[in-house]
Amino acid sequence: MAGRNGNVNFRHWVRPRTSQYSYLYDYRKNYYDDVIDYLDRRKSGMYRDVPRPQTWAERALRTYTQKLGTTENAIKARNDTDLIHKVQQSRVLHTVHTKLSHARHFTTFY
Repeated sequence: MAGRNGNVNFRHWVRPRTSQYSYLYDYRKNYYDDVIDYLDRRKSGMYRDVPRPQTWAERALRTYTQKLGTTENAIKARNDTDLIHKVQQSRVLHTVHTKLSHARHFTTFY
């Protein structure tokens, strides 16, 4: 690449950081946690049913339901819901105030 003064600048490639690490970690954890729990219980002498194979949807659903209350999207959705309720309440209060104000103002003229 040529710079402003005509010199050639070489830049090394910077590997982008992955945002998939936590997703893949949770997916793998939910993929193997039944087997690990089975092996731990069997080692300690406790009985547990042999884990059955699960579909992708079952593992993904378990991943998202475990993190439902702590993910950023859930927090944003909760904040959005709170904001909607506040807006609805303020709209109702504004409507009541306007009706009462008009009633007080216009009853004096009649």
